Amino acid sequence: MNTRLQPELDHLEARAVALYGIAEAVARRQRERLAVAGGEIHLDVYSPEGEQFGTVVFVGGLSSHALMYAGFLDALSQRGYAVVALDLRGHGRSSGERGDFSIESVIEDLTAAAGYARERFGGAVTVLGSSLGGFFALVGANAIRGFDAGISHGVLLPELPISAKDRRLAPLARLLARLAPRLRLSTRLLTDWSGVAESPELRAAIQSDPLMAWRYTTRAIASGSSYRPARPLTDLRVPHLLIVGEHDRMTPLDYARQVYARMSGPKELAVVPDAGHMGGLVEHRDEMLALVDAFLRRVAGEGSQREEP
Repeated sequence: MNTRLQPELDHLEARAVALYGIAEAVARRQRERLAVAGGEIHLDVYSPEGEQFGTVVFVGGLSSHALMYAGFLDALSQRGYAVVALDLRGHGRSSGERGDFSIESVIEDLTAAAGYARERFGGAVTVLGSSLGGFFALVGANAIRGFDAGISHGVLLPELPISAKDRRLAPLARLLARLAPRLRLSTRLLTDWSGVAESPELRAAIQSDPLMAWRYTTRAIASGSSYRPARPLTDLRVPHLLIVGEHDRMTPLDYARQVYARMSGPKELAVVPDAGHMGGLVEHRDEMLALVDAFLRRVAGEGSQREEP
């Protein structure tokens, strides 16, 4: 694997590290480049501290990249989990035109990351996503045999719009995708970014982050909103944990409960008290880590019981 970034990306990464104050966590990770069809994806890899209890593939949210979650991912690795965090194509440090991707390329990227994680670390592999990444985690757990469990920190279903604005936007995005597929729309129009974090300092850092993909093509937006797999996303293939902050305004608790009610199969719902959208990863990190750790250990225990003769 090639762990060397291009000089301009090294510079942008250094700026992001300074913005989020994550130098200590970043010093413990490895950078990898993984070849996929038509390009490369960037991986931030955190080896487990001490005995390994499992492996997690992480994907971030709208516009984002893996580096901004380094504090949480490093803390998860210190609990004994190997963590492979990826920038999807069109995001962060991965290849592709910034903000241009499809649900098919997301599945390809997650499949490649799952294969890398299993080959390098072995054992059961769980896909964990936050915000829009929570949707991608649900997609990956549904579509990719390389995942043994899924965790969505925030979630959405294309057929269940979160708001009236989302309900109006979806058909418009599909129309624009046919007429002008490479037209770019600001992701600031897609959601209210004032609700992304409780901390004003974190909100300011996100707005100043040079690795964020602030414009998505209409075909990228339409690809997610029109995704209807052969196996419905709510028909769970593997155990799935849905986590939501009590005061999340971007993927609200009431909405998460609606999604959870539609899910059939091995499922769990956990609410982080007093947390907003990113609160579980930052202000309420310990609570989030405890929920993820407990779920993964339960799943591992149930899996070992199933394997017994």
